[in-house]
Amino acid sequence: MAFDDDEDVGTTDHARTARGCIVEAAWAAAVNGDVARILALPGQKVAVVTVPDPTWVKPVERRIRDLLGDGWTAIAREAPPRSRDRLDPGNGELVQCLDNGKNVAGVAPSAKMLPGALIAAADLTIVVARPDANVVGEAIRRFLNKGKAPAISVGAGSLDLYELAATFRTGTAQAIVARIERANVAGSAGSGEDVPRLEDAIEYGEARTWGLTVAKDMKEFLDKRLPWSQVEHSIILHGPPGLGKTTLASSLARHMEGATLVQTSVSELFASSAGYLDSIIKALRDTYQRAEAKIPAVIIWDEIDALPSRVGLDSRSASWWSSVITDFMLMVSTVRPGIVQIACTNFVDKIDPALRRPGRFGRAIELRPPGPEGVVSILRFHLHGELAGADLSEFGELAAGSTAAEIMATVRRARALARADDRGLRATDLLDAAVEPAEFGPADLRRIAVHEAGHAVVSLSLDTDELTSLCIGGGGLGATKHRRRGELETRASIEDRVTMMLAGRAAEVVLIGAISSGSNSDLTGATDQMLTVHAKLGLGGTLSAFDETDTRRGWLDQELRAIIEKDLHRLQDRAVAIVRAHRCAVEAMARALAERRYLTGAAARRIFAANPPSAPAASLRKNKDPGC
Repeated sequence: MAFDDDEDVGTTDHARTARGCIVEAAWAAAVNGDVARILALPGQKVAVVTVPDPTWVKPVERRIRDLLGDGWTAIAREAPPRSRDRLDPGNGELVQCLDNGKNVAGVAPSAKMLPGALIAAADLTIVVARPDANVVGEAIRRFLNKGKAPAISVGAGSLDLYELAATFRTGTAQAIVARIERANVAGSAGSGEDVPRLEDAIEYGEARTWGLTVAKDMKEFLDKRLPWSQVEHSIILHGPPGLGKTTLASSLARHMEGATLVQTSVSELFASSAGYLDSIIKALRDTYQRAEAKIPAVIIWDEIDALPSRVGLDSRSASWWSSVITDFMLMVSTVRPGIVQIACTNFVDKIDPALRRPGRFGRAIELRPPGPEGVVSILRFHLHGELAGADLSEFGELAAGSTAAEIMATVRRARALARADDRGLRATDLLDAAVEPAEFGPADLRRIAVHEAGHAVVSLSLDTDELTSLCIGGGGLGATKHRRRGELETRASIEDRVTMMLAGRAAEVVLIGAISSGSNSDLTGATDQMLTVHAKLGLGGTLSAFDETDTRRGWLDQELRAIIEKDLHRLQDRAVAIVRAHRCAVEAMARALAERRYLTGAAARRIFAANPPSAPAASLRKNKDPGC
């Protein structure tokens, strides 16, 4: 930061209060260009003056005559009226002022809080924005009675007028700025500070891109360079639990300097009210009023699927919920410049279709389990600077597809391992903690290693879903993890996946000579995949498609069961043939897995490449066992 060389001690005029200097500086930034031109025109005027939050209302109201001239008077509102009808006393007050020849300025955190007649009659709107670094510098100049504003890089952040004014004291500009910085940090504690930086959170993919865009657009809107209609300010974040949907929303609020975070849910509406219909609706409206009182703001609606869809509601439930749902849709669709709305859900299909229309939550972004790079990004956040120079890519491969919650738990276990040995954390602790320990006898250990190696080798042979890791233990007997490639499926891609699912059994047949009872989940997954082929996707020779309940009923159809059984036997034979062809790779991978208890996808690919099949393609189709 740069300060005037002669700025050792300022000479404050105590008649010029800190609040007054801040208000004057913010006002000067707001009244320029078209606003100044309209104010200079002759004739009576009505102006809407919006301020950053309720703490600004009274100070601006008291200074309206100083700011606009003796011919002006103010009508101020710190909160919205209980009624929006024509009996609003502010309407009569406006008319009385105009009859007396006064110009009128309505002052409120949001224009919607002002009398309806004043909004309708307004000739201009003056937006007093939350002070940025330039405004804070000008306020300091006025307060210290200096000739030049200091060049600083800190704005008011989330501080209200009183919190900001409390940092202004006689002394140097450096001291004031230091207090503002400390106050900003203190004001952020517990409200989004302990979340990833949006710039760094690559694990969020498309959602991160949207967040960075809307934050940039918000700044341009607040700087009056972009109309609010061009800002994509309402979305749905959906995906499996544990992927950090609400954390992303908090990161966005932190990324928007000075943004207010309003986190709530449908259950919170009930918990914060008497639970009656009218109190639920009042709590809903209070949520938006809190955000409007302190923009820019980010509203997070957590578990939005708790608001039921009207599709499928019985008449008794619909009679109660319809008012809540209708009012919620009204609140969501009302244009609120400066407010971003994010709805979070694990079950996007349960949301009322009307909520997903443009103008409400018109866009849905799916959060997916992170890849290796995303895992490392999450890991480094939870490490808080530990292992800063370590290569964590192996952990990223091993834990690919893990949720943020799972990665956080892994870091906790790794630190416990280090404490048990009375030493600092090592990268190997993370790898050890990623796979929960499990004790097996030699025979079971070999069988599990062979089974998981079979899955991995067949997956690599078919080049189906991306192999990310395989392990022994990890909360079960073993696990081989993949990341889905692409969105659209064909029968060939599904059959490749089913072949991979059956490859664990196939490896046991080829290398051990008998099948164990550990393939239940493989068989369940393979059966579900083929049931979907024949009963839902139209990829099995029929065009009939059924929902999930109907496909379960399909088991009553013996003909369908026979078709699926035939397919599974065919694909099991295919898996056996591939395992026989790649027996050397399966053996080598099983040995490595039994020794280390885990292998990353990259390590598995190296073993696979070092052990090519020892039989030509023609012989593989005859299911010959080439031997190693």
